[in-house]
Amino acid sequence: MLATGMRVCIPTDSPGGPDALVADSFQASDLFDFYDLAESGDYVLSAQIRNCSETCKDDVETIVRRGTEAVIVKEISANSLQKFKRSGVSVYRAVDGPVRNSLASLHPNVLAAAKSSDAETKGKGVS
Repeated sequence: MLATGMRVCIPTDSPGGPDALVADSFQASDLFDFYDLAESGDYVLSAQIRNCSETCKDDVETIVRRGTEAVIVKEISANSLQKFKRSGVSVYRAVDGPVRNSLASLHPNVLAAAKSSDAETKGKGVS
């Protein structure tokens, strides 16, 4: 069961927000939206930062330092996935539609664990 006040990060394209679509790739997203998700399923967009696309600090480290407990993605590299896992951050696969659909699916624990999008690990069960 999800804890009250769980912080969730979702990569989106501009302008972000709950009506935006989850970005096709964690690494190529425009923004990282941070939501505080209550056990009831209610959520609040609490912060939004630009994705540096590896031109500045490590995005994974920045997300972890914000107290993020879960990340919801469509695709993620094996390297980023492993960094999140080592930091204790759960990574889930987004559902179709806007961000709000994935947040609603996370609440009752419907989302599946994400797997790497890297070609060399596809189909090998990396999660």
